[in-house]
Amino acid sequence: MLKKLSMILIGAGILMAKVDKVKNEVSPTLKPVVKSATNVNANVDTKSWTPLLTEDFEAGIPGDWQVIDGNGDGVMWVAGTTGDLGGNDPPDYGTQYAYYSDDDAGSGSPQTPGEELISPSVDASSYTQVKIKYAWGYRDIGSNDWYKVEYSTDGGSTWNLINEYTADGSGWDSIVVSGSYSDVKVRFVYYETGQTWAWACAADNVSIEGWQSLTHDVGVTAVSPSGTGLPGGINVVVTVGNFGLNDETFPVYVDIVGPNSGSFDTTVTLASGGTMDIDFGTFNFVEGDYTITAYTALTGDQYTGNDTMEVNYCAFVTGQVIKSWDVQALTGDNHCLGVEFLNGYLIVSGGNSGSDPNKVYVIDTTGSGSLVYTFDQPSWSTSWGWRDLCSDQYDTLYASVNNNVDVFVIDFSGGTMNVVYSFAGPENPNRALAYRPSDGHFFTANWSGPLYEFDKTNSNINSWSNPGYDMYGACYDTVTSHVWWFAQEMNSYGWYGKIYEFDPTTGTFTGNEIEFSGPSGGYAGGIDLEYNVDGYDVFFALAQTTTDQVYMVALRSVTGIEERHERQIVSGIKVSSISKGKVSIRFVLPYKAKVKVNVYDISGRIILSKNLGKLASGNHKLTLGNLSKSGLYIVEVN
Repeated sequence: MLKKLSMILIGAGILMAKVDKVKNEVSPTLKPVVKSATNVNANVDTKSWTPLLTEDFEAGIPGDWQVIDGNGDGVMWVAGTTGDLGGNDPPDYGTQYAYYSDDDAGSGSPQTPGEELISPSVDASSYTQVKIKYAWGYRDIGSNDWYKVEYSTDGGSTWNLINEYTADGSGWDSIVVSGSYSDVKVRFVYYETGQTWAWACAADNVSIEGWQSLTHDVGVTAVSPSGTGLPGGINVVVTVGNFGLNDETFPVYVDIVGPNSGSFDTTVTLASGGTMDIDFGTFNFVEGDYTITAYTALTGDQYTGNDTMEVNYCAFVTGQVIKSWDVQALTGDNHCLGVEFLNGYLIVSGGNSGSDPNKVYVIDTTGSGSLVYTFDQPSWSTSWGWRDLCSDQYDTLYASVNNNVDVFVIDFSGGTMNVVYSFAGPENPNRALAYRPSDGHFFTANWSGPLYEFDKTNSNINSWSNPGYDMYGACYDTVTSHVWWFAQEMNSYGWYGKIYEFDPTTGTFTGNEIEFSGPSGGYAGGIDLEYNVDGYDVFFALAQTTTDQVYMVALRSVTGIEERHERQIVSGIKVSSISKGKVSIRFVLPYKAKVKVNVYDISGRIILSKNLGKLASGNHKLTLGNLSKSGLYIVEVN
């Protein structure tokens, strides 16, 4: 089955046809959603910087740092954490940071000309460049409060601005100053241009570093491609620099690991102080995730910390069909309408080929799929029966055949389905149906009628006009806080199915439209959105056609491992310490299920995988090997 059921962190010891509507319109082209990946060397310097001062405030503010109470109210810079930043804490702060809270000073505190935190003096006279780097955080309240960071090269007689922060945020900042200086300082200043009761600012991971040219020093400064892009032939380009005093001739290597792998090398000559883009030619990136590692190998290199750079590249197409299931063949029902993906199963509503009672089908998604359960819809669900489905992502589902929304629960272990109750909705039926878990609100539309937001007690919280799209399915996106609508509108593949993104905050369509290769002459049915399924956030979209199909369609790639709010149906996970490269994993299944176990390293890459097949309910134990390296690993039980 396709679903993450539970995760646990461990420390390494080693330590057609018939349809329920027809409409003809032409659509614009796909507007893809892109999710970028992170360069794992983002904080690695390309030059041989020497640390002269580093401070993370884990032991408090050191005695050689100067703290100035600008307005004399007794509230000053301290070490710790504060909620007054509103979540804008400095990145990578460990357990605490240095901060000043104007909120702690109170509403009656006088205007301050400057609450200052000043570093001790650093002698960088033997270096030709100085770099000052720090992490910052700030929560702004208005026009009277300011946060700035400055440096001095003359012991504080004069100060030069690095950056001034005037809006909420956090991040890293740095500056490189050329010259040799014997009295370098950095200071962090909160100040006001008028009396105000404001929030807070913070600093952490402060460093002052020096750099002196080496005789022999080359390294990699950039690798392309990286992040997320299209599959196909792409030129691999590595940028190298010569930071030493000598001209150099040296080899450069590239290793590409992924669904399609390769290794390449060349030798270049580069003058002192020069940079060069090396084009290794076109590499065929088939769809999937890649690690690209580039490195130099200069004999006698005096600084090897900049020799290697590793980036991740995901070859990905929004709207790509990853997998499909012939649900008509699996169910024997040629009136399949709605779909929801829950606890590893496809839940499909069907019109029982035009006969009553209408049905609900539970389908195992392994391989081409298999039918697990068939349930009758309630007696009032006549004609086409329940249309689009949605769920709370635990065990409760929602569907509509009239002006009500029916609430039903499936017991996957016992093989039963119960309709619990119904509540009024704004349409008849509430055809396209989406659920927002944060507040229990629903979204619906019926063909080209208005779009509605409602809940179990208020059938019209908000409503918006419909541009004329024939809506059949809907799903809520917790990543973007938007609604995706599946409409019977003609797409460029020759069938009536397009997915539109809608922002309920502004009440407008964003312009993002997704279409995918489907059945010629088919029509949109229900739709669901699921997260981190086989490395993607995906749609499960039902197409009504000569033989009804459910398509798993890529929306965006997922970098690393994403934790999602899901019902835990595997329990009792216990992981042993690693011994001789092996780890034992114990878990409990409440009922029989197909199980797969993955082990990830801390970057989110799978290093071990074991498909256990179908297991009975009860206690299970698995032993995996080849975990010889110390570190943090993540065990995922699917």
